[in-house]
Amino acid sequence: MEFDAAGRMKASRMDFRVMRSAERMTYTNVNKVLEGDAEMTERYAVLVERFREMKELALFLNARRTERGSIDFRSARTGHRI
Repeated sequence: MEFDAAGRMKASRMDFRVMRSAERMTYTNVNKVLEGDAEMTERYAVLVERFREMKELALFLNARRTERGSIDFRSARTGHRI
């Protein structure tokens, strides 16, 4: 998917592919990278910038959704969306 600066989707494409993963990732490890954990950042160094871009887009789209009056549920314990 491609988004413009206002968060509107400009283009999207679906392909039928086989996914082969060389690494089993977890949300916990990705979150550690985003929080600056040195070990996880080094381990996933080639993906760090992509993780940051995805987080930025997710926060932007979530803010747009919230501005439109949707309900945003977050865990009181972790602060993560539920």
